[in-house]
Amino acid sequence: MWRGRPRTSSRRSLFTALAVAGTVLLYAATANAQAKPETWSLLEEKAHWVATGAEDPERIIYVFSDPNCPYCHDLWKATRPYYQEGLQVRHILVGILRPSSPGKAAAILGADDPARTLNEHERNYEDGGIEPADNPDPEARSQLETNRQLMQELGARATPTLFYRDGDGSVQRIAGMPPLEALPDILRLPEQPIEDPDLQQYL
Repeated sequence: MWRGRPRTSSRRSLFTALAVAGTVLLYAATANAQAKPETWSLLEEKAHWVATGAEDPERIIYVFSDPNCPYCHDLWKATRPYYQEGLQVRHILVGILRPSSPGKAAAILGADDPARTLNEHERNYEDGGIEPADNPDPEARSQLETNRQLMQELGARATPTLFYRDGDGSVQRIAGMPPLEALPDILRLPEQPIEDPDLQQYL
């Protein structure tokens, strides 16, 4: 098990763990486990995801993410340097942490360019990100519910939760923000320099 240090800012201390049919947590500590073999097919076939990174990827990871999750935001920043090495991150949006989460997730999923809208939200995260959709369209609401159900089905109880294939092709699951030093092994890509001071807590 890997452990990270939770951020100590007052803004982050306002976030609390909320429940989805039990407990869904938001945290920096990480735990990894092997997922069931059929997990990858379920992610490919059932998840409604937004891709960032390489268009013709060498590596793919799936991430269950809430727009208001600070550790999801940190993961977005930490993985960006790996885009140039062929990483594609498929963000499976859920809206579970705060009252504005479903509206923000729906605004991203329902946008004309979801990837651009997701990146806009993350770039402005510290200022609150994008505005939540006041009246999400039925398709976006349906996609969010499908993602929430899939999150439960796969036993993901935290945001972020990552799914990736290791060198043997087995599907692995990580709950929480991984240490920066673990990313090259997880992604199976050359280590990239990460100089963001907000991410140094994950060294």
